[in-house]
Amino acid sequence: MFRYKVRPAGVADFTAVYKMNERLLGSAVPKKVAERLYRNTLMDADQTVLVIIHSGHAVGYIHARQVTNLLGEIYTEIAGIAVYDYYVDKNACTELVNAVVKWSAQMLSSSVRINEYRGGLKEKLLDIGFRENDCGSLEKIIISERKNHYERMYT
Repeated sequence: MFRYKVRPAGVADFTAVYKMNERLLGSAVPKKVAERLYRNTLMDADQTVLVIIHSGHAVGYIHARQVTNLLGEIYTEIAGIAVYDYYVDKNACTELVNAVVKWSAQMLSSSVRINEYRGGLKEKLLDIGFRENDCGSLEKIIISERKNHYERMYT
């Protein structure tokens, strides 16, 4: 059993995230541009970047953002996820996604959605409660947490 720590990313995690983007996602964004985008993302309260640590090293990350659409829905979109292959089958993806679901509930989102995924991630997401929606995205509804939050606030 692998023991991980999932925590919010910081400026010091940039190099690890940049390398994962290059190696795992095929990113060709110049380093200076990527660093500016990364810092802006970290400062945005409607976004989160979480890293997963094993034995003192970042072995994956997830980037999520709050979205409000024209229908008034507030949901969280997983914008990116990267995990080194060795850790994919050792629950690192599950740990990261569960951490985003928790963050999303704190942000009062109605659901967590992901539009793009690679490899075996779809099966892992389906295993932890995600379902395909009408648009072809995978989605996990978390309205119950939101409803409970409102009940605690107003009763």
